[in-house]
Amino acid sequence: SSDLTPGPQYSWSVLAVVDLQAVYRGLTAHYDGNLHIKVYHQDQAVFDSAPDIPENQESLLASRELAPHHGSKRRIEVYTRRGSLPPGELYLPPAVLFTGLGLSFLVMLSHFFWRQSEQRTRSLTELNSILNQHLEDERKLRTTNETLSRERDQFFALSPDMFCIVDLNSHFFEVNETFVHTLGYTRDRLLGTSYMDLIDPEDHEKTIRAVRSLTEGHEVKDLLVRALDCDGDQHWLQINATLSGDDLIYVVARDTTEQLAIEEKLRENEALLKMAERLALLGGWVVDLSTGQSVWSDAVCDIHELPRGQAPDVEDAINFYVEEHRDQIRAAVQLCIETGIPFDEELQIRTAKGNLRWVRAIGHALQDDEGQIV
Repeated sequence: SSDLTPGPQYSWSVLAVVDLQAVYRGLTAHYDGNLHIKVYHQDQAVFDSAPDIPENQESLLASRELAPHHGSKRRIEVYTRRGSLPPGELYLPPAVLFTGLGLSFLVMLSHFFWRQSEQRTRSLTELNSILNQHLEDERKLRTTNETLSRERDQFFALSPDMFCIVDLNSHFFEVNETFVHTLGYTRDRLLGTSYMDLIDPEDHEKTIRAVRSLTEGHEVKDLLVRALDCDGDQHWLQINATLSGDDLIYVVARDTTEQLAIEEKLRENEALLKMAERLALLGGWVVDLSTGQSVWSDAVCDIHELPRGQAPDVEDAINFYVEEHRDQIRAAVQLCIETGIPFDEELQIRTAKGNLRWVRAIGHALQDDEGQIV
C-alpha cells in the first residue's frame, strides 16, 4: 500500500471495527480439539468462551500475563475439557503458541468495553445523584413556598388592617377579610374588578399620581383617599403601598373615618373653648412636675397681659400675685403637689403692664397609672 497524507486543511478520523467472534474462530481454526479461552482482570473472570464447563472439568493448557498500554494487568488462560486430549500427547498445538498477539488485542478490546461500561455506570450514577439533588431542591422550594403562602394567608386573615394586592391595571388580585368586612363587599365581587370603581371620583387623580410614583421606584405613605362601601357611604382610608418585582402593588389601608371625625369634633370644641375664653376671660394652665415647665392658654396670657405663647415657670407665675397673696397661692400649689388636694382661691395679681386684677385660681392634681402626681 502507499502512504496517504491529508491536506493541511483536512483531517482524518479512523474507525476500527472488530468482530470478536471472527477473531476467536481464527485463533482456533487449525485446532481439531476443543480449545477454550478465559480472560481474568484482578483475578476476576471477565471473558470465558465456554462458561458451561465446570471449573473442576477444565484442563489448563497455557497461562500468560499481559500488561496492555493502559496499565491494567490481565491474565489469559487457554484450557480444554479434561480428557479431550489424546493419551500420551505432550506438546501444544502451534495455534496456542502463536496467538499472543490476537489474545492481547482481545484483552484490550474487552478492557475497553469494560471501561466503557464502568464509565457509563459512573455517568448514570452521577446523573441519578444530580436528579435526586434537583428533586430535593424542588421539594424544599415547594415546601418553602407552601409555608410562605400559608403564613401570608394567616397574616392576611388575622391582620386588623385592610390588606389588598392589585396589579398595574388597577384590578384587585387579593383582599383580606378586614378589607371585605370594612367595605361590605364580598371577596368574589372585588377580585378582578377595578379599585377605581370604589374610590371617590374627586380622589381619582390623586390615586393615579400615587401609582405613577410607585412605578418610578418610590413608596406611597399616608395617602388619604375616600372609598365607597357597598351602601355608598364614604370611608377615609390611610394608605401605604409598595410595588413588588412581579409588578403587583401591595397595599395596607386603615379606615380612619372615625378618627378623623373625632379630630374634627375636637377642633370644633377647641374653637368653642377659645371663644368662651375670649368672652369670659377664662383660661387654663398646666405644670409638668418632672420638668418644671408650664403651658398657658391664650386666655391666661391675655389675663396677665403677656404675649400669647409665653409660659412662665411656677415661681415666676406666683410672682404675678401681689405680695400679700403670694404665700397663700404658694402654699395651696405646694399642698396640691404633695397630697393631691385641689385648691380654689380668689386672689389679686399685677399684670405685666402693671394693672391690678382679681382672679380665681383653681388647681387639680393629675396622677399617672402608678398613682404618682405628675
